Amino acid sequence: MRLPDPPLTPGGDEAHDLLRRELVRPEYHEDNLVLRLVSWLSRVLEDGVTSAREAPPLTTIAAMLVGLLLVGGVAWLVS
Repeated sequence: MRLPDPPLTPGGDEAHDLLRRELVRPEYHEDNLVLRLVSWLSRVLEDGVTSAREAPPLTTIAAMLVGLLLVGGVAWLVS
């Protein structure tokens, strides 16, 4: 037994128009993808440096060693 489709509000065409109007708003097109990626990477690195500055030295050295091993492993797999 198949259940009837639920009533959709707004309908398909109206929802399509609403979505199109929403996506042409300027705040979705302020930065290009590369600038957003660089900004995100900068924030991640800044948070990491701040966390490393507050962590004990042994923890920082261990995290750096794990990071280097991960980068080396990825480089080895790629090559």
